[in-house]
Amino acid sequence: STNSINVLAMVTTARMKTFLVTCIILVFLSANLLRSVMWEEKIPEEEILRKMLVESSSRRNDAPISNGNNSPPPPPPTAVLHFGPRKTGTTTMQDGLDSLARRHGLTSQDRINYVGRASKLYMDGARLYLKSDEERRQDIVNGDHYTSKGYKKWTRKIRQGAINKYHVIISEEDIGRMHLYHKRLQLHEGRRENSSTDATIQQKVEDIRVGTDTLAILRDDLFSAYAGNYRVTATYRRYFEWLPSDHQQQFFGISMFDRSAKLCGFVTWYRKYVTALKENDLATLFVPPFRTIAPLRREEVEEWGAFFDTKVHIYNMYEAKKSSLPMAVHWLCEVVPDIAQHTCQEAAQSNSTTYDDIAKELNTWHDHIQAKEISIEALEQGILNRRKVLDTLDDAYDVQESVLERVQAKIDEDNITLPTACLSDDEIQEIWETSQQMQRDLMPDDADGIQEAWKQFKREKFCQVNATKLLMREDWIDFFRGLPDQITE
Repeated sequence: STNSINVLAMVTTARMKTFLVTCIILVFLSANLLRSVMWEEKIPEEEILRKMLVESSSRRNDAPISNGNNSPPPPPPTAVLHFGPRKTGTTTMQDGLDSLARRHGLTSQDRINYVGRASKLYMDGARLYLKSDEERRQDIVNGDHYTSKGYKKWTRKIRQGAINKYHVIISEEDIGRMHLYHKRLQLHEGRRENSSTDATIQQKVEDIRVGTDTLAILRDDLFSAYAGNYRVTATYRRYFEWLPSDHQQQFFGISMFDRSAKLCGFVTWYRKYVTALKENDLATLFVPPFRTIAPLRREEVEEWGAFFDTKVHIYNMYEAKKSSLPMAVHWLCEVVPDIAQHTCQEAAQSNSTTYDDIAKELNTWHDHIQAKEISIEALEQGILNRRKVLDTLDDAYDVQESVLERVQAKIDEDNITLPTACLSDDEIQEIWETSQQMQRDLMPDDADGIQEAWKQFKREKFCQVNATKLLMREDWIDFFRGLPDQITE
């Protein structure tokens, strides 16, 4: 019996030794095979990921539907790029996408990472990287500062997401615009050189040249692991409604106490902008506040489509206004319903409280633009004492808000018709014709909608207050002279 046990122990020991040797050999062979693929053959990591995704896509598309609800299988990991443009509900949409990703299953259920504006990772480093020159980009990539760490986390989330078969959405209205500015520079190189003596203009030109790389960085580097599975989308807004909104946006951050500020009313702004656009006056177009080419044009959409080799989806923002859903949810279910299947199913079954934490209305902030125009004119004429009013509070911004609130209150309380200057009938007709052309190019189905909206549109939005004439009135002179004392009371 003892001999049998000893024999059995010897056999077991021999087998264990053989097993261990076999494992060591297999590990050695696997390591050498991996080394030959990854290092000796110098195959980039992105290429390996791309091949994995292509194979995964092929297998998934060939597989039968087995999710039990007759819905099609989800597409392969896809990069969705939303290029705005600004003043088309972008802030509302970006905030909504960020909330959906963090609290409503966009990431956990639909496997969609939102990495665009409003998301913490994007704001912590990626935004600056995409808008920087090559030297600054290298500093961000190789550095160890706050921006660098934020950028690295952002890129890891994108690339790791591709490996784990997550989709990715980025919404950033400035990326596409920088690319389009570059196209205008190429067409008018001579005019650019004529402006090179102005340091401010030249710096703007250089900033715009930096933007030429941005789309290529997205396509060829950051999102290369998505194997060419791109969706590109932009938002349509009627031109005549976009113009006054963009005017307010451009002057939103201008302080009334900034002596170099070039705040002007809508009429002045529009005439300078249109003239500069027609004459390709870079000194005006590329220096704030005249920095916008147009809300959206067919030629720009075609450029994006050609660059990413895909058809650009034009989203109609007015459809969101008809819906009870938040704009971000409506956008997902209009533009990428096959990707956001869980979110869209939830939206179809949602009640009035499902999305209480997500803004349903478009951003309707108002900058008291008329009140600011009047106040700046009062400062320039000396009716409002600059030093005295700035001494009323510790912070200049708080002073400005206090002044504008009181000026706006006087406008409302007086219930008077402010003296104004408006665009001519010919200028208004030109805006209408441009609006119709853009509608035909971008949103042919909006023919009836644009006609009705034009009938309802308030023409006073094409006017500006005549502050000089208003400040000839004694009551307004007395109001501004006594304003510092009102604030300190």
